[in-house]
Amino acid sequence: MKKLVADEAVGRRGAFKSVLVFITLIVVTLAQWNGARMLMESVYSNFVTHFTHHLEYKQLEHVRVGANLTYLESIFGAAQLIKASTTEPALDYRYYHSNKFLLTLAVDEDRIEGFQILSKLPGFQPNIILSDQRLNDVPFAQLHPQVGDFITDNSNLRFYLERHQLGRLGLFMNLFPAHVSYGAEHRSSEANTNPQLLDDLNRSYLLGEEEALSQHLTELRLQATPNSYSFGRISLETAADMMLTTYEFRAYFE
Repeated sequence: MKKLVADEAVGRRGAFKSVLVFITLIVVTLAQWNGARMLMESVYSNFVTHFTHHLEYKQLEHVRVGANLTYLESIFGAAQLIKASTTEPALDYRYYHSNKFLLTLAVDEDRIEGFQILSKLPGFQPNIILSDQRLNDVPFAQLHPQVGDFITDNSNLRFYLERHQLGRLGLFMNLFPAHVSYGAEHRSSEANTNPQLLDDLNRSYLLGEEEALSQHLTELRLQATPNSYSFGRISLETAADMMLTTYEFRAYFE
């Protein structure tokens, strides 16, 4: 009788060990598969990021005026740089840099009041919000036939930026297409390889030469291609203030 009980105990222990081994094999197999799946997902993500811009375009689609800062930082991570606005005391600017673009958010507490997207590569062409056009694609004159208010400089930062007030469909916000010197160079555009156009525009603007200013402005808008745009409840001065100087850009992101 004792031997029978002992045999049953041994049998139960053997069965338990078999089940344990089986479960262990399943766990190991699942872990290996999970690891392999994660590796495949990582390889696929890196492939898509390297050879296409699909992931970045999808990320930028989440950027909207009125969005919550915490939500956007769950997508882009923490800001690499924060600056206080010199035009609006309630705002600060948060910069998110990648090898393809520079995203700048104008933030009032946790609410996005405006944003700026700058393309760093000629082939990186995100859609311009509320438009059928893209960055690095068509010149200013084709994007907006009529020139709006503009601001330009060729000293601490070489840029040209103009404002277009949007109607009801744009919630009466402002759109600011711009060409910035450290952004993508659209190589088919003479304006982006000929700095004289911007220099002539700035000189005639400073000297108050209205006829020359009109001529240079027309030439630049026909040839220069926006590689950046800003959007939101912000002024022309604030859109320009959001841009980093050439020195700041190189110091922080190059």
